[in-house]
Amino acid sequence: AGVMSPLEIESHRIDIGVSIGIARYPMDGTQQERLLRHAEIAMYAAKRTDVSYMAYQSGLNKNKLEMLLLKSDLREAIRAGQLSLYYQPQINVADKRCIGVEALARWVHPERGFVPPDEFIQVAEKAGLIRDLSRWVINEAISQAARWHADGWPICVAINLSARNLQEPDLLEFVSDKLKVHGVPPNSIQFELTESDIMSD
Repeated sequence: AGVMSPLEIESHRIDIGVSIGIARYPMDGTQQERLLRHAEIAMYAAKRTDVSYMAYQSGLNKNKLEMLLLKSDLREAIRAGQLSLYYQPQINVADKRCIGVEALARWVHPERGFVPPDEFIQVAEKAGLIRDLSRWVINEAISQAARWHADGWPICVAINLSARNLQEPDLLEFVSDKLKVHGVPPNSIQFELTESDIMSD
């Protein structure tokens, strides 16, 4: 958004930007939570239109407003642990034995109800939240795998990643650390990429 004068840090030129969202009392809300939410919506609108600041407008496009609200709610859901993992069995059809499970993130919004995963994962990617979301999933899935191992069921857990996750330089270190913390052998965790992610590049 609005760019300030660049800073020089150890001979590196760093460009700094700021995006400010404004919500006014009482016309944009009388409760703190609503004012903060409307200010965040205005901030995202400022980012999108590449301006330094923007005041909340009730006339924002409904679809864009819904997307902005969903971004705000998803960030809070990840932070507060409001998401859950469901485990879909993977069955060997030859002997009908469960050979593994796939960890699937699910979000039941307190007001909206069930939010389809393709919808909130797309929101996460657009809002720069996919790293936080994926790391929450990885930690939860490895933690669950540890509990199953302790119960005598050394099941393999598959975790879906976004292609963007592969661009994170510390992803391997994060996974390795979680495996050690939870005491799970590496061959108990499998990562999967969707065909669309692979074909995108």
